[in-house]
Amino acid sequence: MTQGFRRLEIDGLRAVAALWVMCDHFGLSALVGMHYGFLAVRVMLVLSAYFAARQLRCFWSSTPTPAQSIPSTLLHYYTSRVVRLGLVAYAAIFLAVLFNADGARATWHWHASFATNLWILKYTDWPGCLSHFWSLAVQMQFLLLLPLALAVIGPRRLPRFLLGGILAALTHRACVWIHGGEAFIRWMPLTNSLDAFCMGVGLAWLQQERPAWFRKLELPALTGVAVVFLVATQWLRGRHYDSSWGVFIETGEAIALSLFFGALLVGRTFGVLGWVLRGGPLVKLGAASLSLYALHPVVERLLAYLFVGREAPHEPSHIGLWFQGLAAGVSILAALTGFFLLEIPARKITTWIESGAKALTPGLLALSDRFSGWTRRWQPLGAACLALLLVYGALTPFRYPHRPIATEVEEAIDPDSFEPFFLDNPYKTENFV
Repeated sequence: MTQGFRRLEIDGLRAVAALWVMCDHFGLSALVGMHYGFLAVRVMLVLSAYFAARQLRCFWSSTPTPAQSIPSTLLHYYTSRVVRLGLVAYAAIFLAVLFNADGARATWHWHASFATNLWILKYTDWPGCLSHFWSLAVQMQFLLLLPLALAVIGPRRLPRFLLGGILAALTHRACVWIHGGEAFIRWMPLTNSLDAFCMGVGLAWLQQERPAWFRKLELPALTGVAVVFLVATQWLRGRHYDSSWGVFIETGEAIALSLFFGALLVGRTFGVLGWVLRGGPLVKLGAASLSLYALHPVVERLLAYLFVGREAPHEPSHIGLWFQGLAAGVSILAALTGFFLLEIPARKITTWIESGAKALTPGLLALSDRFSGWTRRWQPLGAACLALLLVYGALTPFRYPHRPIATEVEEAIDPDSFEPFFLDNPYKTENFV
């Protein structure tokens, strides 16, 4: 993909991923016998890491990049990535708290601080209609830490650390299997998603630093390898998820998706599939995919309260197919509305923040020079500390004893405001992503 050239298929891919997650949550994916929302989440993680790394390439690229100071790069990165993600997320949290959907008033501060995955790790259960924020939390944690990691690693060590991140994810799952840990302990730590994130960053590195290798991703043989990986991992997921072979499932999925995405970036059209992804409706919805992902469980819960009342079952399919379709349609409308009311204003806020920071430019440039000298001097020590953090993250399963689900969670939630969603939970282990 040449600089400045936009592939419409990427927006279509975002739309498909968000739609598939929504269908999984609403039980609509059961109509086609496929519960692969977790695969859609992995697509989002790879894409997020790729675009974040491209934005920060002045930290890791050894080839010439557009002249831009470190402060201006960081300012644009954090405002464009974090402000947009945060604004949409806080809108969903506000709606849930306003109507106290699934007792959101008792847990909102976890979601607002992007620590939903840590809440789930602590209480080993899902916090109702904001459970899907675990993946937004993991994504935000990665986006916040990525610039610091790239600065202390340096360009020469980046490929080795990307490999180290993938190995850390594999080691983490191996520790869960050895320790007999619960699925929550496997899924929720940032370490478990590091392979997808590292492969997204690796694609950006390959495109910038090894363009000849990157162009080879267009080869049909590599696409065939991706298909084999995808089929094999789905077979393992269905039959050997809790075995030693299951340790490789998420990494195999990330490899397959990265190969597909890389081929798309290079320029493969993928025939009919590419034509569908380039279609106008998917492209437009892809622009609002973040709003769709963030808002749809909250919208479904509020609709259930409206049509059925507070005694509404938490599984949408228990209400009826008509309700599942209605919830999906209203969620899409809410996402498109959120795009115009939240995401487009977020871009303007980004511009205002960056313009307002120009007054601080002299001081920031001085800080930039000092920061660059400091990181070059302490890069070996910083790299060693990051390596220790990878090891610590990989071994986190041993910090959590094997315990039954939902033992402490009742103590954390106000029983007068929280509904008994443990009894009938759509976000249960086998189909929540």
